Amino acid sequence: MTQDKLVGVEIAPSVAYFRELWMPLVCFCYGVAAMYVEQMRLKDKAPQPIPFAAHTLTQLRQHLHQSRLEKQEQVRYGLAQTPVETFNVQEEERFCDFRLKTALGKNFAGQFVEESGQVVYASLFAKPEYLSQAG
Repeated sequence: MTQDKLVGVEIAPSVAYFRELWMPLVCFCYGVAAMYVEQMRLKDKAPQPIPFAAHTLTQLRQHLHQSRLEKQEQVRYGLAQTPVETFNVQEEERFCDFRLKTALGKNFAGQFVEESGQVVYASLFAKPEYLSQAG
């Protein structure tokens, strides 16, 4: 989520797979968008984040836990505000029971892999036009 909008969705077949995928996604995809938002925030003189007011490791853990709960709620709210989308889907490749498909919609695009009709991998991203719309 950035600026209360869904930036993308990543579904991986396992935690280990996602762990390997995460660093390139952060470096080359989501991190770039986050840096852009941060630059705009600094340019607009938006308030800086406030550090946790913790004096012990226990307090720091409590603040971090609360912060994560608040972020999860922001994500839930943002997901609920994301417009329903209809995608044009085109199959690109086949390998055994796997099907690579491209999905194009008004606000989102990306690819996903199905195995026997079940999604095993998906990478969908918000289009710049959607992200730049006033929310």
